[in-house]
Amino acid sequence: MAIKKITATHRQAMLLYCQGMSIEEIATVINRSPGTVQNWFYRDQNFRAEFEKFKKEYIEEVTRTARDRMQSAADQAMQILIELLYSQNERIRLDAARDLLDRTGFKPEDVLALKGSQNIEIHVTLTDGEGDES
Repeated sequence: MAIKKITATHRQAMLLYCQGMSIEEIATVINRSPGTVQNWFYRDQNFRAEFEKFKKEYIEEVTRTARDRMQSAADQAMQILIELLYSQNERIRLDAARDLLDRTGFKPEDVLALKGSQNIEIHVTLTDGEGDES
């Protein structure tokens, strides 16, 4: 039987599903049988259509909130990076300076230009600066 009108209970089930709950957990929270909830999500076309809209809006809202939080923290993060330029540790100062330069558009390009017509076999091992292979 197709759902004709999406209720608050249906929307609660959609939200819980988007938040990662299983069908069984949702059924317990909204006081319905797991079979009923499963039918909504997997068989009822009206519910599924509404759920797809709900899910899209939910993802957009979560993304917007995360972006806003990161932008709010960016100023504080940059201030910490600037403070690290004055560290007693030379390595920390160097890493902070590189990071600031990279993030402000002064990152050197990683380009390797090879010229010639020799048949040469080249083996390259990349390290992270600490001697550990990447």
